[in-house]
Amino acid sequence: HRKPGSGRPSKWSPEIEEDAKARLRAAAGEISKEQVFEDVVSIKRPKYMSRATFFRHMARRKRFKTRRLRMKPHLSQAQMEARVEYANYILGLDEKTRQQIVYVDEKLFQAFVPSKVTLPSEDRTPEKFGVSKTNQPKVMALVCLMEPRGAFSGQVGLHLFTNRVAAGRNSKNREAGVMELKTVNVTAQEYLRAWKESILPLLKELHDQNIIQSTALCPLLLQDDNAKPHRGSIQGVCVTKLICDLASTKFGLHMKPLEPKQPAQSPDCNPLDT
Repeated sequence: HRKPGSGRPSKWSPEIEEDAKARLRAAAGEISKEQVFEDVVSIKRPKYMSRATFFRHMARRKRFKTRRLRMKPHLSQAQMEARVEYANYILGLDEKTRQQIVYVDEKLFQAFVPSKVTLPSEDRTPEKFGVSKTNQPKVMALVCLMEPRGAFSGQVGLHLFTNRVAAGRNSKNREAGVMELKTVNVTAQEYLRAWKESILPLLKELHDQNIIQSTALCPLLLQDDNAKPHRGSIQGVCVTKLICDLASTKFGLHMKPLEPKQPAQSPDCNPLDT
């Protein structure tokens, strides 16, 4: 956009800066610089300014900043009281009991991320293929932690909620029948499968190495949040009970749910969230 008759972009002015600030404040910052430019130009016509000049001044003047938006849960008085009660309960546990707690939670990871590779100079650089360059698929993973002790770092296991399925038809990048990795929804059945295939075998391995204890008098304590898969049921039986029964019957581990349960709207009560 050029100023009529001059052939040159118009200069940055305090009026343009105030208009840009007003537009950002009206949108609480959740607006692109491109849209701010379009809105400011429409206000100041016919004094046009080029996009490059506008963006350069926004960055150079140090009058604007880019920050990551921090989300905080909206808590009622009852929810705050429940969080305090739960936190006091955890702080009141002795060291031995805290070491028996198994913390689990779902985390979202990008399936494809830009990365650097080190290769011999004569080798061909590998390529990655995804559905989209800008909107990369994300994979949900169940992460399990316990309190560190000795040489044990505290990490127990990781389970990806994915399945390998055969491609149904040909495309320019692969033929039909090629096995592809597909994400699956986290349901009560998938949550139970994650424990059976990934988490419980690793807990059993730690138990056999005498790193953790699991006895009737000192059982493992399962702590998770109130997500629907964690509180769901399979054939009328709670998933948490099925997990504890599976740990006992198939893996020889004594486990019971941690009481009281983590209250709702309290994500930072789980070390996996902090």
